[in-house]
Amino acid sequence: TRRALRAAKRGERGGRGRFRSAQCARSVRLTSEFEIDAPLETAWAILTDVQLVTPCIPRARLLEMMDETAFRVAVAVRVGLLTIDYVVAVKIDELDEVARTARLRIVGEELLGVGVVSAIVWSRVRTAGERTRVSFEADANIGGIIALVGRPVIELVLRQKMKEFAANVARLADEFALGLLDFP
Repeated sequence: TRRALRAAKRGERGGRGRFRSAQCARSVRLTSEFEIDAPLETAWAILTDVQLVTPCIPRARLLEMMDETAFRVAVAVRVGLLTIDYVVAVKIDELDEVARTARLRIVGEELLGVGVVSAIVWSRVRTAGERTRVSFEADANIGGIIALVGRPVIELVLRQKMKEFAANVARLADEFALGLLDFP
């Protein structure tokens, strides 16, 4: 019934128990690597500037900067016909300018549901000949309605988002190289 469904979405007991998606959680480990035609310094500058890098994330927008290492982002994740909107808090735990590595802690929740997401993301930027190689590794826990689709589908969606992200970062680096944009 509609009443039971509304109660379930709120996480209340309804009928035979709690809404299944609230209990369902998936752990996902994702690694991704891409190369761009840009100097190491340019790639690092883009990836460490929250104002520049957030629009590179598909369907994401910066909501608020709390300080230099903490910010909030709205992200929409589309799986088939289903779109889930998240609000996530991102904290830069470590940023090593010499080694060009960073560690981010991400915690968020569905805007209209009971689902949650948390992740630790490690990134590394290094030279690869004339190009720059960017590596990401993430340990994520995803709960809520999107977790019901299963780990293979979640991994597929995350890999697609990383491909789009890589293309957007490469495009932004090209715009800097052509002088179409200036670093802030």
